[in-house]
Amino acid sequence: MRLGSVAGVIGSLSPNRLLGIPLAALRDPLGRFNLATFFLSLTIYSPILVLYYTGRGLSLFQVLSLEAFMGLATILLEVPTGVVADRIGLKRSVTLGFFFQAVWVGLLVLAREYWQFLAGYAVLGMAISFRSGASEAWIYETLKARGEEHRMSQAHGAFWAASLAGRTTSAVLAALVVREMSEPSFVLALELSAAAMLLGTVLVLTVPNRQTEAELARQRGSLRLVRDGIRLIRAHPALRRIVALSVLADPLPYALLFLFQPYYQLAGTPAALYGLSSAAAAALGALGARSAFGLERRLGALRAFVLANLLPVAGYLAMAGLAGPYLAPLLFVMTYGAMQIRYPLIAALQNRHIASYNRATTISVVSMLEGAYALAMKLVAGYLADIDLRLAFGFLALVPLVAVSCFPLRVEQLESQELSAAEGSDGPRNDD
Repeated sequence: MRLGSVAGVIGSLSPNRLLGIPLAALRDPLGRFNLATFFLSLTIYSPILVLYYTGRGLSLFQVLSLEAFMGLATILLEVPTGVVADRIGLKRSVTLGFFFQAVWVGLLVLAREYWQFLAGYAVLGMAISFRSGASEAWIYETLKARGEEHRMSQAHGAFWAASLAGRTTSAVLAALVVREMSEPSFVLALELSAAAMLLGTVLVLTVPNRQTEAELARQRGSLRLVRDGIRLIRAHPALRRIVALSVLADPLPYALLFLFQPYYQLAGTPAALYGLSSAAAAALGALGARSAFGLERRLGALRAFVLANLLPVAGYLAMAGLAGPYLAPLLFVMTYGAMQIRYPLIAALQNRHIASYNRATTISVVSMLEGAYALAMKLVAGYLADIDLRLAFGFLALVPLVAVSCFPLRVEQLESQELSAAEGSDGPRNDD
């Protein structure tokens, strides 16, 4: 009955669309990649995961430590997996990332002891690392092979939206699958999620690899790929500025996902709106990610990027000063949704300046910096939230605002300046 209900929801969304993606679009390899990402994001277990852990004997401290351990594992593995992606192929790396995420969910079903959960979260960190830089690089290389690099914000926006649509759908499926707070229901949610991730892995295998300089990457050697990536970021003025903004102006949506629940408690928000607003925030985020390309075309890349960074700042400031039973969910949904606009724009900006042969490695270096920064910022925001939630929101607004003010972009820095392998190795002249 439950499986039939789930299938009914999936099958009845639209006669001409599959899970929100037009059937005709699936002929495009990037359309299939987006569908695979949708399946990967079907985390039906999300609403009950903490209850599942505590039911298996974990304390709340141990539960929170799993997330911290996963973050640390991801940071440590980002660059090595980026090198692997450049050397063995972007497709293979992404496929491994999808597969290991399904394995992680399977390990959660089997785990009974704390150390077993820790081992599972090490696998999750590896899964995320294999996918992160390689997915973005794969999208750009596919567009580059078509001569459509200018569509990166559109393609990455569709990819990002597919992930957020998966989270939105997960909330609906969780209501159908988890009808009682019992271990069998929790395990069923995990098993269905793992099956969806394996289906996503199969779909990834149908997408052709478009790595244009894989042989050159293998010839350069692993350490050389990393050195070239770091040297490029340090010596290339435009890329250095973009990376600084990517890291320091990050609005940290995962911090907001941890803080919105105490914010709702403070505002007296009805319990029914907790889950509904989470789904609405993910849905609005998907629309925001898809709108990034249109915003870039209407306003220009520079104005669109500045606006995409200032909207979350305005949202945090509003949340710091306002709270009401129904106003709080509205502000959360709008703030979280607005955050998603900047990520496709950032992906488009930074890939214009990175050479193909070490694209995944360089992106992974940036991801490592972002992960380390986010880990520190979440700790500070959590400390401030214990004192006063308004301080945390004000802090999360102030830092990106200062970053955008201190590292302003110029129009000429947004133009494509992709370097050859030789230039990337030696580093361009610093004329900033």
